[in-house]
Amino acid sequence: MTKERSDNACGNLFPRRHEGALPRRSDDLGRTGSDPIQQRAIGTLACTKAILAVSLLVSNAAIAAPDEGVVQNMARHSSLSPQDIRQHYNDCDSGVTPSMKICASYHWKKEDIRLNRLYARSMEKAKEMGFETLLVQAQRAWLTYRDAVCLYEGQIGAGGGA
Repeated sequence: MTKERSDNACGNLFPRRHEGALPRRSDDLGRTGSDPIQQRAIGTLACTKAILAVSLLVSNAAIAAPDEGVVQNMARHSSLSPQDIRQHYNDCDSGVTPSMKICASYHWKKEDIRLNRLYARSMEKAKEMGFETLLVQAQRAWLTYRDAVCLYEGQIGAGGGA
């Protein structure tokens, strides 16, 4: 018995004929799937479609759900209900101002939490290396710079808006 082998990305989901297999008759070449190269191409295409479908399902599931920790944190520190946050967390381009504000607040809070975790890790490393004071000074200088830039840029855009 000849062992079948597959060179496509899906392994043995779409096995091809044994090595050296040729069509039995010359008129078989025109029929779909009878040519070994055509069979391999069809198998690879089917595999690609399957992988794409699974990828889309996984990415939609990841997009479909907000980070529950961020939702709860926002709800604790605002007058918004967790349900409102979940409903509007991804409405930044909706054109509806209240929904856009909830979305912007959600993403701001999410990044704030992430940055606080990174800062805590950086502070631990700085303490280990004896640079804690320098890190604190650098952060304070950056905050002063950030506030000044925001004030300046806010004045440039003053008077505009819908």
